[in-house]
Amino acid sequence: SDSGPPPSACSGFSRRMEDPFQVVKDEVQHSLSVVNELHKRWKEIHKSAAGADTEEYEWTKSELLSGLRSIEWDLKDLEETIAIVQSNRAKFGLSDEEIESRRRFVDDTRSSIANIRAEVTSAENDSTASAKPASRRAGGVTLPGLGKKKGKEERESLLASESAAASSTLTSIKVRVFLRAITAT
Repeated sequence: SDSGPPPSACSGFSRRMEDPFQVVKDEVQHSLSVVNELHKRWKEIHKSAAGADTEEYEWTKSELLSGLRSIEWDLKDLEETIAIVQSNRAKFGLSDEEIESRRRFVDDTRSSIANIRAEVTSAENDSTASAKPASRRAGGVTLPGLGKKKGKEERESLLASESAAASSTLTSIKVRVFLRAITAT
């Protein structure tokens, strides 16, 4: 009449507690969408008449590069979770396919952010290597179709995403603590 342990005791790692990989992956995907929006805006500003000499351009570039660095740190955390799972497969019960899927996500994301960084770096090198035309030196010009109100709304929206990035850093710290705890047992 003993039916064995309750189902929750046999359901494996991912059901007993939240998978730290999934937590960080979700945050990376959110951060990547924010970075893609910043990248899109950076390209629009860079191509405009006012271009790289505006305050908005500098702010956007700074936020974009900061977002890329944050994602890189999260990818290192993801790689750490993959290594831990691989070193103790019985404890975590993940298939080879799942581990490979996780590696692909990390590799694909790393490639995507490397491409964005290369584009920004290349544009910066190009703009410093050649003299800018006078029309590009006229800083503070309001871009066509982007009034001050719209620019302010975009900055406020991006500042809200910065708050989310800070939350991501906190989660990353929690994941590291969690990883140390589960590997110690």
